[in-house]
Parts: sequence; C-alpha cells; structure tokens
Amino acid sequence: MASSVVAAPLTLTLACNVHEIAHAVTGTLLGWRVARLNLCLFSGGGVEYASSTTRGDNLESAAGGVGAALILGLAWWLVVGRSADRHQPLRWGVGAALAAWIGPQLLVAVLETAAPVGEAYGARIEDRPVTFAGILAVTVLSSVGGHAWLWRRSRRGSPASTLVD
Repeated sequence: MASSVVAAPLTLTLACNVHEIAHAVTGTLLGWRVARLNLCLFSGGGVEYASSTTRGDNLESAAGGVGAALILGLAWWLVVGRSADRHQPLRWGVGAALAAWIGPQLLVAVLETAAPVGEAYGARIEDRPVTFAGILAVTVLSSVGGHAWLWRRSRRGSPASTLVD
C-alpha cells in the first residue's frame, strides 16, 4: 500500500507529461506547428500551437489521453505483467498506481474530443465539479479494480493469467 502512495503522484506526473507529448506529436504529424510544450510538474501542462488547422482536430484532441493510457498500460505490463515475481507487494502497489490513471486518461480523451472546437474541455468540468468527481472516481476505481482482478486471476493460475504472462 505504501508503494501506491509513493507511486501515485509519480505515475500521475508521467501520465500528464505523456498526455501533452502525445498531443504535440500528433499535432506535428498533422502539420501543426508547436510553439511551446508545457510539461507537468505535479500540475497541469499544455501545448501551445503556433499554427493549426481543423484537419485532424478530433485526432489531436483524443491523442493525449489515448497515448497516455497506452503508455501507462505498457508500463503496467512491464512492471506487473511480464514479471515472474509479480506477486510482490511492491509490484502490486506500483501496478495499482499505474493502473489508476488509465481510466482517467481515457475519460479526458473523450472530454477533449467532445468539446466544441475552440472551447476548453475544462469549462465543462468546472460547471459540474460534483458530477465530474464522481465519474473520475469511477474511472480510477475501475482501473484499479481491473488491476486487482488480473492480479488475483494470475495468482490462482487461471486462464486469465495468460493476459499478463
């Protein structure tokens, strides 16, 4: 449990930075020019574009959350899934911390993609903080629940253990 407490803010910072880098890379691939990439240091980051077009706007919007979720999933697989000694408490904690941010990153990808062009998705969150907090809690708990389910299944040696071998 202590490892989760230590790893959670670090994995959140990782997720946030990968999120912003994925936006910038996708925008660049679409021909947009990045003016500034603001990385996250225990707070929000962002990408400022010198030029952009509407071409690929939804792709660029979704890329941050989807890219971060994929990198977190890969990190989880490297820490927990590939390990022969995956049942150590340290691996449980770090795996839970990595998994915790996968659902929220996918949620942000949906919110960013659904926001009308030119409107910051954060305004929707600010308008409904209780609703967003509830949805965020569900995504975190679902992600950690998936981690716990795979962990238990692999300990019992059931067929689902092949998902993490």
